[in-house]
Amino acid sequence: MNLNFSSLLNRVNDSLLASNLSSAPQTAHDTIDKLCDRLDHGMLLDDRRAAVLGLKGMARDWREEVTSRALPSLLSALSRDAPQDESIAKPLLETLSVLCECESIPEEGGKPLPNDPGLKASALILDPQPPRETPPVHTLLHLLAQPAFYVRFYTLQLLGLLLSSRPAQVQALVLSAPNGVAVLMEMLGERDMVRNEALLLLLNLVSSNASASAELQKIAAFEGAFDRLFDIVEQEGGIEGGIVVQDCLSAVQGLLQYNVSNQNFFREMGSLRRLPPLLLYPPPSASASPAADDFAVQYWNEQKVVNAALVLAIVRMLAGPSSTPAGAGGSAILSAGLTQCLCEMALASNAPSVLKAQALNTLSSILALSAPNQALLSSLILRPIASLPEGGFARLPPRPAVLALIALAIDGDKALRGVKELALRAAALAAFEAFVGGNLDAKMGIVKTMTAPPEVGPGVDDEEPPQSAGSLLLSGLSDLPSPSGPSDPYRPFFAALLLAHLLRSSEQTKALARAIPFFPPSPSASSSPPEQEDEEEEEVSLLQGVVGNLMLAAREEAEVGARVRAGDRGEEEEGVGVRDWARISVGYLVVLCTWMWESPGTVREVLGESSNLSVLIQPIKAYAGVDPLVSGLAAFALGICYHFCREPGVITRAILHPILHTNIGADQFVSRMARLREDARFKAVTPDTFELHGEVPASPEGGVVVGGDLWLDWAFVEFYKGNYFLIQRAILSDPDQEAGGPGAAENAENNALIASLRETVRNQSAELEDLQNKLGQMARAHEEETTTLANELHSLSAQTKALSAQLGEARAKEADAQKEQEDLLVLLEELSAKRRRDKARMREAGMADVSEDEEEDGEGSEEE
Repeated sequence: MNLNFSSLLNRVNDSLLASNLSSAPQTAHDTIDKLCDRLDHGMLLDDRRAAVLGLKGMARDWREEVTSRALPSLLSALSRDAPQDESIAKPLLETLSVLCECESIPEEGGKPLPNDPGLKASALILDPQPPRETPPVHTLLHLLAQPAFYVRFYTLQLLGLLLSSRPAQVQALVLSAPNGVAVLMEMLGERDMVRNEALLLLLNLVSSNASASAELQKIAAFEGAFDRLFDIVEQEGGIEGGIVVQDCLSAVQGLLQYNVSNQNFFREMGSLRRLPPLLLYPPPSASASPAADDFAVQYWNEQKVVNAALVLAIVRMLAGPSSTPAGAGGSAILSAGLTQCLCEMALASNAPSVLKAQALNTLSSILALSAPNQALLSSLILRPIASLPEGGFARLPPRPAVLALIALAIDGDKALRGVKELALRAAALAAFEAFVGGNLDAKMGIVKTMTAPPEVGPGVDDEEPPQSAGSLLLSGLSDLPSPSGPSDPYRPFFAALLLAHLLRSSEQTKALARAIPFFPPSPSASSSPPEQEDEEEEEVSLLQGVVGNLMLAAREEAEVGARVRAGDRGEEEEGVGVRDWARISVGYLVVLCTWMWESPGTVREVLGESSNLSVLIQPIKAYAGVDPLVSGLAAFALGICYHFCREPGVITRAILHPILHTNIGADQFVSRMARLREDARFKAVTPDTFELHGEVPASPEGGVVVGGDLWLDWAFVEFYKGNYFLIQRAILSDPDQEAGGPGAAENAENNALIASLRETVRNQSAELEDLQNKLGQMARAHEEETTTLANELHSLSAQTKALSAQLGEARAKEADAQKEQEDLLVLLEELSAKRRRDKARMREAGMADVSEDEEEDGEGSEEE
C-alpha cells in the first residue's frame, strides 16, 4: 500500500511539472472564460464573488470582450445572487455600470457614437438572448427594496445609464414592472446620495418624448411625486438652494409637460399654493397689501435665477393656452396669489431683467381672456423700487400696475442696455396685449385718459408730475427723438404698438380715439403769449397727429439718409440714424393699418386731407432710400384705405382707383407688399422671439435682427399674414363693384340703405339702453318693495308671537277659573245636602222652630 501511494504521488508531481513546463501565457479570452465558468458553476458564494471581482478588474481594459463573453453570466448572477447577498451585488452593479458607460462626443451634441461599446452592452442587458423570465430591469427595481446603501446607489446609477442609452425601452420596462414607479418614489425620501440619483433618474424618466412617458407621468403624480419633490425643495432652501432644487423643479416641469391630466391634478390638489413661498412671496392672505421688502429686494445669484426661472416656467405651463386660462387655470393661479406675485416681481422688485421679462411673458399667458386676472391688474397698486446712488434701494410712491406696465414698455429700464432692455420692453408689450385683449372696459378706460400730461410748475422741477396711463401713452406717441443729442427712438415705436393693441378689433375705441386731441411737445410754445398760441395753433385730432408724425419721421429718414450717402455723417456716429427713423415710421404705420381696418369712419378722416394720401404714396413710388418695411406697410395701409372707403368724403374709391392703377401700378403695389412679407425682419418675428433668455435669432445680412432689434410684434405679423391676399385682391376690384353694385346710382342707393340701417341700429341701441335703464329702475324698486315687505313680515311675525303668548296665558287663566268654579259648586252641593239632613233630624227630634221657607228652599234646591 505504501508503494502504491508513493507511485501515485510521483505521477502527480510529474504531471504538475509537465503542466508547468508546457503551459503558455493565458489570453484575456481564456481568463474571461474561466471566470465565467467559475461564476456559473461555482458552488461557494465566495468563489462566485471572486469571479465577479476578477471580471470587474478586466471590464475597463477589455470592455468589448467582457461584454460579448461574460455579460450573460453577469446577468444570471444578478438575478440569482444579487438579491441574496450585498457583497456580490455591489461589484456586479459596478461591473455592469462600467460596461454601459458611453463616451459622449461634444461635436455630436453630447451624444455617443452609434458603435460605442456602452450602447452595445445596454442593448444586450435590455434585450438579453436568450430571453429571461424576469427582465434585468425588473431585477434592478427589485434590488431597490434592499436596505443596503451601496446596492441602491449603484442600482440607480445603472438604471440611469440604461435610460440614457435606450429611453423608450427602459420606460416600457419600468411601466410593466410591479410597483416600479412606487419604488422610485420611495427613493426620494432616502439619504442625500441615493435621493439625488433617484431624482436624476426620475427627471430623465418623465422628460422623454417616448410613448410610455405620459403614463409614467400620471403614475408618478398619483404616487405623490409633486409633494415629495416640493418637500425636497423646501429642505434645500427653496430657490436659494443649489443644483438639487433645479433638478426637483425640472422634474416637476417634466411631470406637467404635455400632460393635461397631471396639470389638472396639480391644480386640484392645491399645489399651486406652494409656488409663491418658493419665490419668498407673502401668503395669499396678505395679497391686498404691497409685497414685503424681503420679496422686492433680494440677492440674486446665477443658480437662484435659474431656479426662479423654472418656477415661472411651471406657472406658465399651468396657465394653459390662450383659450383656456379663463377657466380652472386662471382661477387657480389667481386664488394662489401668483398673479399679483408676478406683477410685483416684474414691476416692483430688483429681480434680474431676465426674470422680469419671463414674469411678464408668464403674465401674458395668465391674463389672456381671463377676466378675473385682468380685473386684478386693473385694480392693483404697486410701490416700485429705485436704486440709490449710495447703494441700496428705496420705495417709490404708489402707482397703478397698468401705468407701471405702460411706463416699462415706453420708457424701458434706464439701468439696462441692448438686448436685455429690448426683451423686457417687448415682454411688457406682450403683457399689455393680453391685458386689453377681449377687455373692452380696460381699452375704453385707457383711451378716455389720453389727455395732455399736466405741466410741472417752476417750484417743483424735481417732482414727477402725476400721469395717467393714457397721458403717458399720448406723450410717447408725440415724443419724436431729437436729431441731435441722446434720445430713445424706441419710445414712440412702443407707444404706437401699445395704441394699436387698444384699437384692434374695437370700433368703439377707434371712434373714441378719433375724438381725442393731439398735443405734440413744443419747446418754443412757452415763449409765445397765450393769445398768439390760440391764433397759431388749431386743435389736431390724434389720428391727424399720428399721420403728421409719420410725415416728419419720413422726412427725417430721407434727410439723414442723404447726409449718410453724401459722407457728411458716418454710420458709427451717435444719434438717431436712418434705421431709427424707419422704425418709428413702421410704428406709426402699424397704428394706421390697425385703426383703419374695418373702420370706414377712420378711413374717411384719413382721406380728408390730401397730404395724408401723399404720405402713403411717396414710399411706395420711391425706388431707393426707403426701408422695405416702410414701403410695404405704406402699400398695405393704402390698400386698406381703398378697401374700407365706404363713406362719402373728399376722396372716394373712384378717385383712389386710378391712383392705385395708374400713378402707382398694381404690380408695384403687390411687389411692395410681397417684399415686406419676404423681409428677414418680418420672418424673424415669432410668438416667443424675445422669450428665451432675452436672445433673438441672428438673421442674414440685411436681416436687422442681429444684436437685438425689434421692428414688429407678433400680433401685427399675424394680422398682416391673415389679410395679405385680401388686400391684394381688393385693389384689383372695380370701385363700384366693391361698393355694392354695378353703377353709381345703385352705389348711392346702397350707401343710403346702409346709412338707414345704421340709424336703425343706433335707435334700437338707444331704445335698448333706455329699456335697460327702466329695467334697472324697476329692479331697484322691486328690491326696495321686497325689503319693505320683508320688514313688515318680520314685524307681523313678532306681533303674532306676542299674541300667541298672551292667548296661551289667557287660556291657562280660564282653565284655572273653571276648575275653581267646579270646586265651589261641589262644595255648595255638599253644604246643601248637610243642611237638609240637619233639618230632617231636627224635625224628627220634635223641634218646632224649623221654618217653611227653609224647607221650601230645601225642596227647591232638591228640585234644582
